[in-house]
Amino acid sequence: MQGATTSLTPLERDLVARLIASDPRDRLAEGEVIRQRVGEVIAGLRATVAGGAGDKPFVLVIDPHNHELTDAAEVMGFRPDADDPVAPFLPLDPGHVAALRKFVRRDLENGQLYAVGERPRYIVVGDRLSVGIRPWTEIDRATDGK
Repeated sequence: MQGATTSLTPLERDLVARLIASDPRDRLAEGEVIRQRVGEVIAGLRATVAGGAGDKPFVLVIDPHNHELTDAAEVMGFRPDADDPVAPFLPLDPGHVAALRKFVRRDLENGQLYAVGERPRYIVVGDRLSVGIRPWTEIDRATDGK
């Protein structure tokens, strides 16, 4: 386990090391002790999840020019103008962009975060939408060719 690049917590690493120790005297063998240690790992993971997201806000950045997002939102019930249900979404209209941001935020408010694949990409699954997320990067549109 030395040199392994994993995202295990110290409690998880210690438990696994004790379960597979090469010296039988160091190995965990009693079922009740193993059960207790697994319970400690689970409690530690719950504490990390409960304290992790609540004290670190997420920033939702929406590209109103992302047609895949706006089309999916419209299929799921988004209307850019409450007074005109057939109005097309206009990405340069601040009212439309605000309505889209509000729609997506409400949909994802109680969403679940999933890691998919070996080199995980992250997806938030909301009530109606599923969106891929990534770390924020500043893009200089003057130099990125768009």
